[in-house]
Order: sequence, then C-alpha cells, then structure tokens
Amino acid sequence: MDPLNPLLWKVLGVAVMIAVGIGLGYKATSAYYSPKLAALETQLKAARDRADSFEQSYNAVAAAAQKQNDEITKLVAQANEREQTAKAAADKAKTESARYQAQAVSILQSQPAAGANECAAASAAFDLELKTERGNP
Repeated sequence: MDPLNPLLWKVLGVAVMIAVGIGLGYKATSAYYSPKLAALETQLKAARDRADSFEQSYNAVAAAAQKQNDEITKLVAQANEREQTAKAAADKAKTESARYQAQAVSILQSQPAAGANECAAASAAFDLELKTERGNP
C-alpha cells in the first residue's frame, strides 16, 4: 500500500468531515435545546411543587371534613339519645300526671253533703291528698 494513495486520503477526509459534522451538529443541537430543556425542567419542578402543595391542602381539607363529619355523627347520636330520654321522661310524666288528674277530677266532682261544713270537708280532702302524696294512706 502506498501511503500517499489518493483514495485513502479522500476516505480519511470524508471520515474527518463526517466526524466534524457530527461534533458540530451535536454542539449546535445541544446549544439550541439545552436552554429549552432547562426551562422545561424548571417549569416541571414548579408544577410538581404546586401539585404537592395542592395535595397537602386537599389532604388537610379532607381530614378537617372527616373530623367534622365524625363530630356531626356524634352530635346526631347525642341528639337522638336526648330525644329518647326526653320522650321517656315525658311519657313517665304523663303517666304520673294521669293519676293526679284523676284525683283532681274526683276532688272537683265530690260534693259535700247538704248542710256539711265545706271548709272542714275541703281541709279533710286536702289532708288526705297530702298523706297520699307522702306515701301515708
């Protein structure tokens, strides 16, 4: 082989030009896209930070809403319990008052005998009612 073979020099020249073209193309492409890529990475980081912030806010609101729902459930249960207690107390009061109403009606309907001392009869009825209420019939 002749070191000065013109075909060899042409092949080497073409290879060098291809290598230089690849290097310059890489450098030009890198120079063009690197700032855009850096700007997009910055925007992506900002978007992720905002998404994390929104997620934390959402989680805080969701936790607060769950706590409020739990408290509302407790309040409803307490209200139902108080309603049942009040209903039971009202029923008990109605039952007890029915007996006293019956006594009052019987007292109002009772008439002293003709010519009897009305004050003494009223006093005796009152004394009897007090004894009954106190448990001494």
